[in-house]
Amino acid sequence: MEHISDEDFVEEPIDWVEVTLAEFKAGIKKQPWEKIKKSKLIKLYKDWSKGIIDKELLDECVSIAIVNLRKILANSYILLFTDFISDEELDRWNEFISDEYGNGRYTEQTERFSRLLFNLINARTDKEKMIALDQVLNTVHGIGGVAHWFVEGGVDTLAELEDMREDIQ
Repeated sequence: MEHISDEDFVEEPIDWVEVTLAEFKAGIKKQPWEKIKKSKLIKLYKDWSKGIIDKELLDECVSIAIVNLRKILANSYILLFTDFISDEELDRWNEFISDEYGNGRYTEQTERFSRLLFNLINARTDKEKMIALDQVLNTVHGIGGVAHWFVEGGVDTLAELEDMREDIQ
């Protein structure tokens, strides 16, 4: 199977479950995963606090969040319907979707994550995109254990952003 780029996850209305299963069935050991770089996220928020929005940087961060939400939702759906993965494949599947700490990247909060994804995809203006991205980051910060799926440095980076917000106010 030809590797599907992250841009395809954002731009094309493809079946994320189908892509995820195809990558797994192709023998890829770990699900491809990208995080928002800490330095870029800090810059985005510092600029935003000054009323400046770096459109390119914002779009990059939003794209990563969209891809990650789609992958988490696809993984969750696949786990819900056991006929996708055979019993013989289950250990390999769990390894495929696991993060660097061995935790599977899936959620039982599919409705909440779907709503976040919907808001990100439907955000049109830079302000709407920034608000939708901020909602995602606030949610994953609150959950804690999934923050490192989205942002380099996980909760520590998001706590730093929170401190920045407090300094601004």
